[in-house]
Amino acid sequence: MAILLGVPTVSQAQSNPGFSFIWGGDGPSQKSPANYVLEYGTPGHLNDRYRLKVQPQSAPVESITITFPDYYDGKFRASNIRLIQPAKSRKGKTTVIPLKAVKLSQDRRQVQIIPETPIPAKIQFAADFSKVVNPSEARTYRIYASITSPGDILLNRKAAVWNLKISEQ
Repeated sequence: MAILLGVPTVSQAQSNPGFSFIWGGDGPSQKSPANYVLEYGTPGHLNDRYRLKVQPQSAPVESITITFPDYYDGKFRASNIRLIQPAKSRKGKTTVIPLKAVKLSQDRRQVQIIPETPIPAKIQFAADFSKVVNPSEARTYRIYASITSPGDILLNRKAAVWNLKISEQ
C-alpha cells in the first residue's frame, strides 16, 4: 500500500501555464501561447499586476490592441497601463516606453496602446497593467493582441495570445 502526501506551496506570482491545447489558427501567436506574469492571480484581488509579454516583431510596432473576452469582468484604468522593455539581465533595469495614448473601449473590450515613437523591430516588450481588479471567477481568459506597423497601408496583424489563468490558491 502506498500513501501519497502533497505539500502545498505558497506563491506570490504566477506565470504562463505549462500545458495548454491550441487548435488551428495561423501564425506563431496561434500555435503557442505567449508568456505572462501575474502578481497574485486570484479571483477578485483588488490590486493585481499583469505583465503580458510580446515577442520581438519583424517590423516596427506603431500600436498594439489588446482584446479581452466578453466574460472577463476585471477592471483597470488607462492611467495604470504602460509598455515596458524587460531588462536584458536579472540585475538590469526595466525600461518604460513613453506613450502617446492609451484608449479603452469598454463595449469592444479592447485597449489600444500607442507609443510616442514606433517600437523598433526585433525588440521584446510587454504591456504592464497595474492596480487591476481581477475577475470574480476563477477560470482561464483568452486574451489577444494585434499590432499595426507604420507605413502607407496600416497592417493589423496578430502578435500574441495569452491564456491568462485566474485561480483559487
